Parts: sequence; C-alpha cells; structure tokens
Amino acid sequence: MDEEGIFRVAGDELEVASTKNKINKNEFTSSKDAHTLAALIKIWFRELPVPIMDSIPSEVILQVH
Repeated sequence: MDEEGIFRVAGDELEVASTKNKINKNEFTSSKDAHTLAALIKIWFRELPVPIMDSIPSEVILQVH
C-alpha cells in the first residue's frame, strides 16, 4: 500500500521472468517487489485466451459515474 505507481513503473525484467517461471513450476513463495507482481498481473491479463475487456461494451467502459 505504500508503493506508488506500481502499474506504471515496470518491474525488473529478469525478476519478472524468474518469478513467472517459479509460479509456473509451483515454486513461488513470496516477493517483496510490488512492481514485479504488478507486471505479472498485467502479463496474466494479456495472456488470457479470451480478453476480458473485449466482452465489455465500450459504452460501459467509458461511462463515468
């Protein structure tokens, strides 16, 4: 909660790749780098077989409350 801009600042490429590899091998235990975890969340969304945002009409996305 103390880290600012986690989805704007890129995680370290080597750390992201290493952590992704550990997750895929079920060997991941923890990480203290919020930027690495945020990068992995973004990668997960990008690699979904059916993109989530494609199923939501653009009118709903652009709607301001």
